[in-house]
Amino acid sequence: MRFLFTVHPLFGHFHAMVPLAQALKEHGHEVAFATGKGFGPAVRRSGFSHFPAGIDFDGSQDIFQALPGWEAIRAKSPDDMGIQQLRGFVQQLAPGMADDLIQIVDTWRPDAIVRDPVEFGGYIAAEHARLPHATILWAFYISAKALCPDAVLELRGRYGLPDDPELDTLDGYLVFDFLPPAWTFPDLPYPAVAHHFCAPPFNLSGGETRLPAWMDTLPDQPTVHATLGTAFNQSPDTFRAVLAALGSEAMNLIITVGRSMNPAQFGPQPDHIKIEYIPQSLLLPHCDALIFHGGYNSLLSAL
Repeated sequence: MRFLFTVHPLFGHFHAMVPLAQALKEHGHEVAFATGKGFGPAVRRSGFSHFPAGIDFDGSQDIFQALPGWEAIRAKSPDDMGIQQLRGFVQQLAPGMADDLIQIVDTWRPDAIVRDPVEFGGYIAAEHARLPHATILWAFYISAKALCPDAVLELRGRYGLPDDPELDTLDGYLVFDFLPPAWTFPDLPYPAVAHHFCAPPFNLSGGETRLPAWMDTLPDQPTVHATLGTAFNQSPDTFRAVLAALGSEAMNLIITVGRSMNPAQFGPQPDHIKIEYIPQSLLLPHCDALIFHGGYNSLLSAL
């Protein structure tokens, strides 16, 4: 069978989908990812075919700042950043993705679409082609059906899809969740088609295979890793606060700033402090503690 994975060009979102894609490939299925053009090298390094689709984003800024209609969306929900972002995914990012995906589906002919939970172009393209579609959660369940149904209904209408006032088609086939069933909000319950299981973490999309040589030269003392992940890492002041708080303590401090931030901006550091990008699956076995932003991939890797 052919499976088309649709995801925004964000490393954290992509990494959460790779374990299932690898499992499908190992079972003899054909797997491809549709995402931004500039994200193609990361997809191919991870062993999958790539179709350019949607926004061509390089991760060097907040993805919403690259959207021309972002300020108008923010104005509609000024006090709720979560709703702002969800509407941004539905109203600003989904149409361009859906336009590209409909053409890809028409030519590549996948048997099913597997989508990032906030990538709604895959949902539209699947419904347009009458294909089954699944969702892979990288955090607690985010229900657009409950939080911004009007935006999803408007999106369906834009593509002439049949009426679905209750949005029963959204996450109506299959939802994969790597977190325990108890980790949810009471007013945002998982759909009946959710299945929970523990998948191995993945974060080697850059082709890294080993730790830097300086790991063997660190002082003999506890090692702490601090990170803000790869999607919300554009906060140098937060990293400076970590340096100020821990830099003089009797510990090794390894700060990873993601692939899009220059570590040199923090200036020279003593031998027990290192600032760069290292995949967590390589680094964490050598650490005693993790300071992080609450991101799903960091949490799963630490556990």
